[in-house]
Amino acid sequence: SITDDSTHGLGATPAMWGIASDSSNVFLTTTGSGTVGVVKWDGASFSTFSASGADSLTFLDNTLFGYRESDGDLVQWNTSGTLQTLFTWKDGAGSALTGSDYATRLRPYGGKVAILRTLGVRSRTELWEYSGDGVDQIAEFPANFVGKDMEIVSGIILVSGYIDRNIVVQ
Repeated sequence: SITDDSTHGLGATPAMWGIASDSSNVFLTTTGSGTVGVVKWDGASFSTFSASGADSLTFLDNTLFGYRESDGDLVQWNTSGTLQTLFTWKDGAGSALTGSDYATRLRPYGGKVAILRTLGVRSRTELWEYSGDGVDQIAEFPANFVGKDMEIVSGIILVSGYIDRNIVVQ
């Protein structure tokens, strides 16, 4: 039985969106200080799955996907826990878009990974998808909309957030 909140062995508090399940195992992750990366719960015990953590997780088609704010990377892990970068978001000068102002949520979506990126409170919210062949932007929300989360219901992507009346839309 679990007797305290640190028995998962992650070494730090799991990220807000740092949980995913493959229907047999539950994966927890964070990039917080002191983390071991990704841990796996098999129903009986926790074990370290990978030394490389993420800030958001999802599981789709036998693959664990993640997003790492520190690198601006969409990543995946193989079955032995080795991390592979799939895509890096960059600015026009080629620098990775990184940092805590970038909240990114991943969800499985009809054989693809839906990616909600909110680039800071004073910036923009974007919806992307990873199809296995690459990453494509499928929507950009108005400048005064701050996206907070998304869910997939009956094949429809539902995005929640709020309108910031202090942002003037040009």
